[in-house]
Amino acid sequence: MPSPQSAIFREDSTHHYFLEYALEQDQADGHHYYRPIGVWARGEGSWELTILYLPDAEMRWFDTQLYICSFLERGDTHFPDDLLDSWIAGVSLYTGDCSVIYETEAPNSEVVAKRILVHLIAGEPLRNPPVPAG
Repeated sequence: MPSPQSAIFREDSTHHYFLEYALEQDQADGHHYYRPIGVWARGEGSWELTILYLPDAEMRWFDTQLYICSFLERGDTHFPDDLLDSWIAGVSLYTGDCSVIYETEAPNSEVVAKRILVHLIAGEPLRNPPVPAG
């Protein structure tokens, strides 16, 4: 039986993630732009998914929760392999957009999402790919 510490300090595994953007309008000049508002990170586990949004993007949570709950209500035993692609395909360019799906190594999806959210909260520019080291 594995020790509790081995679960905490497990090896890195492959995770996929993307950034979600909201379409916004600059009040000064009226131009539209896409602002990063959150991140979806998916791990190798059947239900491993972390979705984090900036505090001012709470409205996006409603749509997200409906989408995620639909799998549970159907009685699915895991998220589909194309979960991230499916969400991206459903985002209207009139309300937002999503980045490409990136791949990284990390202990879990929460670590990936939190690494990115820290930079979004700080308003720092993101690299390509956006996950910073460590």
